Amino acid sequence: MRRGARSAETTALSQDWALGEANVLEAACQSLDREIIAERLGCSLATVNSHVARLLRKTGRDTLQQLVVDLMNETLARS
Repeated sequence: MRRGARSAETTALSQDWALGEANVLEAACQSLDREIIAERLGCSLATVNSHVARLLRKTGRDTLQQLVVDLMNETLARS
């Protein structure tokens, strides 16, 4: 599902993420680039990219930035 309406199953906050995916997303929400994320998490850039690819596939987003924005918007809407 791309652009437009998203079902409840694909909203950013409703996902069952693996620990590595959640850590990458948390770091991305802090505006860290992928190289810095890899360094901070003690993993390779390829691992970070794999986590990002899975996050995008699970959420139906096109970019990590889009996922971060959607996550922030959902968080604000719930508060």
